[in-house]
Formats: sequence, C-alpha cells, structure tokens
Amino acid sequence: MTETKLRSVPKQAFSLGIVASSALEAAAVRCLFDEAYALRASEEAAPDENNYCFGRIGLHRVVLTWLPSGAAGSTSCAICVRDMRSSFPLIQDFALVGLAGGIPTAKRDIRLGDVVESHFDGVIPLAFSDGKWAKIDTAAPPSRWLLGAVSSEHSEALLEGSRVMQYLASVTAKAADQKTFARPDLDVLFHADSKHVPSDGECSGCLEQGVAVERIDRKRPDVVVHAGNIGSTPVAVVNAQDRDRLASQFDIVALDCESHGVAASSLRYLVIRGIASYCDSHASACAARWSGFASASAAAYLKSLLLSARPITAKLNIPGASPPLLLVSRACVMQTVKLRHRESSKSCCPASFRSHLLVVSGCFPSFAAGSKTLLAHPCCSSRAILELANRPLLLS
Repeated sequence: MTETKLRSVPKQAFSLGIVASSALEAAAVRCLFDEAYALRASEEAAPDENNYCFGRIGLHRVVLTWLPSGAAGSTSCAICVRDMRSSFPLIQDFALVGLAGGIPTAKRDIRLGDVVESHFDGVIPLAFSDGKWAKIDTAAPPSRWLLGAVSSEHSEALLEGSRVMQYLASVTAKAADQKTFARPDLDVLFHADSKHVPSDGECSGCLEQGVAVERIDRKRPDVVVHAGNIGSTPVAVVNAQDRDRLASQFDIVALDCESHGVAASSLRYLVIRGIASYCDSHASACAARWSGFASASAAAYLKSLLLSARPITAKLNIPGASPPLLLVSRACVMQTVKLRHRESSKSCCPASFRSHLLVVSGCFPSFAAGSKTLLAHPCCSSRAILELANRPLLLS
C-alpha cells in the first residue's frame, strides 16, 4: 500500500487552531478534513512538544492538536494552546472541540450525542471551596468571528436544514472501524438521587431499580445544538445533585475540565462539545458507550460552522512596506480563477495573478485600495507575487 504524498504549505497558510482533548476527538475532526497537508520541510521543526495535523475544512486551513494521553485538564490545555500560538503566530482563533457532560433541565432537553457551544459569557470557571461551588476566575468572551459564524450557521440551518447529520455519516464512513463513531442505542437520564450500580457496562442494574426519568422520544434522531455557558471545573463532576445546583446557580448547559485553560488567557475561542454523559454517578459507564458518537457530533458541527464562516483576515509584513498590508483568504481570487481558467485553478503565475487581482478588485471595491498598493509597491517583484499567489492569502 503506497502512501499518499501530502501537499506542503507554509506556516502562514493556517488561520484557525483546533484543540481536542484526546486522540479519539482529534480522529473525528481529521475524518472531516476536505484536504490534508504537510508542513514545509524547512518549517517542520517546532519549538514545542505538541503533535499536529494540518488540513483544510471548507475555505479554512486549520492546525489540529490534542492533549497528551493522561494529561487532561485546563493547565495542559493552556500549555497546548500557548505552544501552538508560538509556532503559528498568525493563528488568532481557536476552537476547542471534544466532549463534555450535559445538564438537562426543564428548559433544555439535552440528550446524549447532542452538541453544546459556548455563548454569551462563554466559559465559567468553577471550583468547590469552603463547602460550596464558586466562580473562581474571569474568562474572556468567545471569539466574535466564531460567534458570527455561529449566527450564520444557525440561519442557514433554519433555511436549508442542519448539515450535522450529513457530516456525522462522513465520520463513520471514513473511520477504520465504523463502530468507533456509531450511535449507541441506550440513552437514559436517571433521577438525581440515584446511585450507579456496577453491572455489565449498560447500567442494566440501574434500570432494574426503576430510577430513570421518563422523557418523550424525539420525533427524529437528529443531533440538536444547544448554545449557552459552559462550566469548567478542575475535576469531572459526577454527582447529579451538584450538577443541578451548578445549572441553577450559574445557568450553564454543560461541564468540562479543559476550556478554562484557554478562556482565562484572553484568547479568541469557541468551545464545541459533544455530550457523552449527564455528570452523574453513571458518567463513566455512559461515556464509555457515547464518547465516540459524541466526538463525531462535535466534529460534524465544527465543519458545518466553518462552512458558514467568512474567511479570516490576517496580517503579513512585506519588506519595505509600511504599514503591513492586510490579507484575506485566497478564496476570493480563486473564485475569479475558476471562472476564467477552470482547467488551471490550482495555481497561477505572476502575470495571471496580477490580472486576477485586478479583476477581483473591480468586483469587490473593498479590495481595490490594497490591491493597487500591492501592485505598485517596488518590493512586489514577480517572485514575491508568485509566492503570495500560492499562499492561502490575498492582499486586500
């Protein structure tokens, strides 16, 4: 079996960082890459200890990393993101994708396999101290760019229907073992005062006690996306009564152990979590069954979100140019390339890049000033323009 050689791209090509808590969660995201990349050989040595995968989702080139095995938690997550920022300084936005425990209430019918996303206040860091739960720190609000993408995705879902189930099927189809991300049959919410009875891993002993909450079956088995605040605790909450108190006191929809590490650093972020348990005494048995499907749900929603997101703006310094010229996604010029030269849309020479840039400037007035500055600047030789043309960025 021959290995597929991946196209290499420079560090400046990437605009979004994705952080997963485990290899399972990262695998679900990788299943939804539209294209996989390798880093340029001259840039492979990184000054950090993260493992990375590189790819494209829609118009966005992303860097994916995951926490070391057995090193979950907010501190490990903060170190992971810090090192990614050091190695990829143009990345300003981060998506934390993975698992959480859901908090179903009378207002929110949260089920296993559903997705929650941080909203409003974003992440609320919590800890148990002096006999009570308390907010222990301030956290930055989520990224305005990613929240804008959330609004766009919700609008498109209302008009055209959700795409999450479609991408869920793609994850399952691409996995080496389709059972890894398959949807389990059993989804039971137990009363808050019930205690887990160790049995066969299916909570059959608990079911025999008759302590399950009666819930109306959903008409469709679709994954539902819930927006709200996500609580982040130093250790996993596995007590339903604590869970319910936290929901009432802090108005949170889910709990995890990692997101505080990013939210407390004033970074631009969005937390996307698949629900793998209900934060009760049955959590371990529940997560053992639902982690694969919940990871796939979170990854599927991430892809749907990024397909609704506009290209990210970044900055690049050209020697001798002052101030630095603004850059936007190369997708704008590629639209023109595909319309005029469909057979050669993957790359362009300096001359054709100049002409495409002028055409795009005419179609999009907001690009005009920057494009003229670029073309007239003495530093922008044919070689420099060729390098820019083959990056995922276009001067604006």
